[in-house]
Order: sequence, then C-alpha cells, then structure tokens
Amino acid sequence: MSNCGLIAGAFSSTSGKADTVLTTKGDIATYSTTRIREPVGSNGETLMVDSAQATGIKWAPSSTSVLTTAGDLLVASSANTLSRLARGSDNYILKMNGTSLNWEAESSGVALSDNNTWTGTNIFNNFISSTPTELTLSSGVVTATRMCHKIDTEGDASTDTCTHINGYGAGRLLFVQTETADRDVTYQDEQGGNGTLNMAGDFTEDGNTDVLCFISRFSDGNTWSEISRSNNGN
Repeated sequence: MSNCGLIAGAFSSTSGKADTVLTTKGDIATYSTTRIREPVGSNGETLMVDSAQATGIKWAPSSTSVLTTAGDLLVASSANTLSRLARGSDNYILKMNGTSLNWEAESSGVALSDNNTWTGTNIFNNFISSTPTELTLSSGVVTATRMCHKIDTEGDASTDTCTHINGYGAGRLLFVQTETADRDVTYQDEQGGNGTLNMAGDFTEDGNTDVLCFISRFSDGNTWSEISRSNNGN
C-alpha cells in the first residue's frame, strides 16, 4: 500500500492527488512551479510548446485546420507563418512570383521577352519566324529590333542609302527588304565603325522582293557580315 501511495503522490498537486487536479476529459497534469492542470483544448487543436505560457505549453489551432477545400496548400511566409493557399482553377499551374506562390492559367506556349538567354543545345522542329516591322532610315541609319525588317526611305524619298544598322550583337541574324517597290534602298559596304555592313560590294534593293541577309560578326558582334543577297527585280 505504501508503494501505491508514492506513485499516486508523484502525480498529485500540492493539495492532493492527480484526480483532484484533472477535472475534465482530456486534461493533462503538467507543471509550472507546482503541479497544475492543463485544460483540454478544442477539437482540432494541437498541443504546442510556448515558453510564454506558465506551463510552457498551450493548445492552438492545428496548421491543417485552415485547409477547407480539396487541393488547398499550406504555404509559409518569410516569417515562417503558415497560411492557406486556396487551390487553383482547373488547368492552372503553380508559379513563384517574387516571394509568393500564385496559381496562374497555363499558357499554350512559352512566352519569351527580348532578353532571354538560351544555353546548351536547343532543338527546334518548326520554323523560327519573325513578323517584319518597318524601320525608317534617318541619316543612313536604322536600328534593328528583330530578325526581319522592311526598310523605308527617309521622308518617303524615291531613293536612300543605308550605311549602318544598329541593334547588333554577336551571332544575330537580320533579313531586310524595302518597304515598297517604288522607294529603293542602297546598302553601302564598309563605311566603318559599329553597325557597319561587311558586304560583297554595295547592293540596291530596287524592288520589295529583293532580300539581304546578315549575321553579326562572331568576333565582336559590332558589325554585320553579309550572308546572302537575292536580286529578284521589281
């Protein structure tokens, strides 16, 4: 009997045995400076360590209690606070946006800006195309912004000369035609400086079916080297 009394005393408060401390189903006998009762928490709560509490523990809502719908996710903030990210719509994909996750509609293809860098070996099984836009000469110069351009004369003159093309960069391809058949553009060979045209002699596009093809020089990318010319007449 004395042994049983010792065991019961180990769970007692200063004023009695364990059953005088625990009053409700689910209560826990714990300790601060004395043996005391930790009341049972609410349904769905989890027992957590909390040094700010007298007993060093507390009941708190479970992190999963914020999840309400199939497909919801628990996401941590930068302060490691968990919150609910509601499931996205059908066919949406999860993307990182700065420091937060978002559901976004899946695109039908990859959208590329002007400043993407491709590394390694990339295989393309279809045509690489560039919708041509018009560039107008100014003092013999235009600035290419894409692979294909139609070049127009300054002030819609019947003829003009192109001496330099800006927008160069090592390995870039450039295809140029005239904007209209009645405004001819002559491309001049080796005028010097960045953007100059390294050609097999001058060439006049006197019809809008003539084509010049350049590639930016591999060694420095500062000048355009002629790849081919097509003189198709008017």
